[in-house]
This record gives sequence, C-alpha cells and structure tokens, in this order.
Amino acid sequence: MSREGDLLALRKEVLVARSSFLRLKAAAEAHSVRESLTFREIGGAMAASSGIRSALFGSLLLVAGSRGLGKLLRMAGVALALVRGASALLGLVRK
Repeated sequence: MSREGDLLALRKEVLVARSSFLRLKAAAEAHSVRESLTFREIGGAMAASSGIRSALFGSLLLVAGSRGLGKLLRMAGVALALVRGASALLGLVRK
C-alpha cells in the first residue's frame, strides 16, 4: 500500500513540475512575441485589414453625421465602392 502511495506522490510531483515548466515556457514565448511586435507593425496590419478599415470608415460616418464632413465621407464612400466595383469587373473581363 505504501508503495502505491509513493508512486502516486512521485507522479503528482512530476505532474506539478511539468505544469510549472509549461507555464514558464508559455510565459517566455508570450514575452518574446510581445517584444517582437511594434506599434508600426500592428498599425500596418490594421491598415491592411479591410474589416478594420470598413469599421473605421463607418464610425467616421456616424461621428460626422449629416454635417458637411458626413456628406463628403458618404460621397467618398460611394466613389470608392464604384472604383472597387469597376476594378473587379475589369479583373473578370481580363480573365
């Protein structure tokens, strides 16, 4: 009986040590990722993301409202949509 208890205690120690090791390893990897990212890289990735650009454009429209700036932004949005549609059509025609 004590042999089984000793084995269980050893197994518990191994599991606790392994868990601590994995936590430290994850913390070290998170730290290295945190150090490798810069605001410039994050900003560039956000600017390249069409979802974030659309969200920012939509929030600009909400903030600007019906003022002159809002009308200008709406017109720019329509022009941008037309240009994107035309370039998509040209891409289909070229294929």
